[in-house]
Order: sequence, then structure tokens, then C-alpha cells
Amino acid sequence: MSVLVRFQRITALFATYRRRTVMSTFWELFPVTLLSHYRMSATRHEGALVWTAAITMVCWLFTRIAEDRMHRTLTLIGLVLLLGAFADQATAQKKSTKAHKIANAMTAAPRSISGNATIMDWPATEGAQMTTLRAGTNGWTCLPDFPATKGNDPMCVDDQWLGFMGAMMSKTPPKVSHAGIGYMAAPGGAYGSNTDPYATKATADNEWGYDPPHVMLLVTDQSALAGIPTSRQSGGPWVMWRGTPYAHIMVPLSSTKK
Repeated sequence: MSVLVRFQRITALFATYRRRTVMSTFWELFPVTLLSHYRMSATRHEGALVWTAAITMVCWLFTRIAEDRMHRTLTLIGLVLLLGAFADQATAQKKSTKAHKIANAMTAAPRSISGNATIMDWPATEGAQMTTLRAGTNGWTCLPDFPATKGNDPMCVDDQWLGFMGAMMSKTPPKVSHAGIGYMAAPGGAYGSNTDPYATKATADNEWGYDPPHVMLLVTDQSALAGIPTSRQSGGPWVMWRGTPYAHIMVPLSSTKK
């Protein structure tokens, strides 16, 4: 096999695996140009071609090393910039999420109540504590939509309802010292069980259904609930979670049909 044929094969191999950069393209075209120049007189210049091929391969090798270093450097720079962008985005998203939760929580009650209320967030995990999103001054506490339920159900409650909710989360009997009021008046409403405080989905006997925007009332003595309808389909106020320590009055602000 002549040097010319070997040189052609080497050049073709380099071209197959070449990188699409300016520097590598230059060093790959260089031997091809020489090949064209010496093609007519290959026999007289075989020695020169061998040296040209060797020098070209060395140059190509050094170019690849330089390119690899440059690519590694650029990659590191890119990663640093990308991580910085992700960090900025995460910070902005966190602020946006907090602001969104506060705004959502404030829709649960009239502005005269929610405007100066403390805004809390639901516990991140079961058994954890609620966190404060914004301190308030009027004794009311508002929470954003509960993520585990279908619909839009932020709420604003007084101190009696706040203690009542704490008892529910700890599964202990609530202590109601005077009538309590809670607002869930935000547009949309939500879905839940009318009989089971801890239900998370519909079953055959838990009266799962739609609860429209409403006001909630607590009483100190559950005997005071006697005689009030217990179905949300009654067309007016009804008792939710009857027969449990968490029974209370629901006062719908719109139709219970959806």
C-alpha cells in the first residue's frame, strides 16, 4: 500500500471523527489541501507527504487537547452561571409562593378582617406545626387553600376556631369557651365529607360532596345543635360532622349544588 493511499485513509478517518470547530476544521483541511497539491506528483513527494501527515497528526492532537481544556473551562463557567440562575429562580419562586399564599388566604374573609389578620401556612408534614407567613394585629388568623383537598378553601378564623383546628390536628377533644366564627367565603368552594373530619376521598357512606363558600359557627354546648338539619342539601345552614367532637354549623353563602 503506497504512502499516498495510507495518507488518504488517515485523512478520511480524521474527517469522520472531527469536531465542528474552527480550529479543528483548519487542521483537518490542512492535510487535505496538501494532498490535492501533491496528488499529481505523489511518487516524488512520498517522503514529504509522510512528514506532512505526521506533523498534521501532532498538530491535530495538540488542538484537541486545547479544545478539550477550553470546553472544560467553558462547561465549568456555564455550570456556575446555570447554578446561579437556578438559585435566583428558586428564591424568586419562594417569594412568589409566599406572596401567593398570603393573597389567597386573605380572600377567605372580608378585607376588614383579613387585612390585619395573621397569615399562617399549613404544616409541611403530618404532626408538624403551622408556620407564620405574616404577623397580624386583630386576633384573626387566615390560612391559604389546603393543598390536599379539591377546590379553593382558604379560611379566616377567630381564636376559638384556631384552637378547634389545633385539636383536630392532634385528634383531641376541642375546648370551646365561647361561640366561634370562621370564614371560608372565597370563590370556588371545595369538596369534603359531611360526616368524617379526616376523610380525604369519597366513600359509600361519608356523604362526600361540594361545600360552597360559607361561614362556620362553633357552639360551647353541642346540645345547642339539636334540631338543625344535618344535610348540606337542606337549602340552608346545616350541622357538619354530626356525632363527632368536631360538629359545627355551616352557613352556606351560595348554592350547595355545583
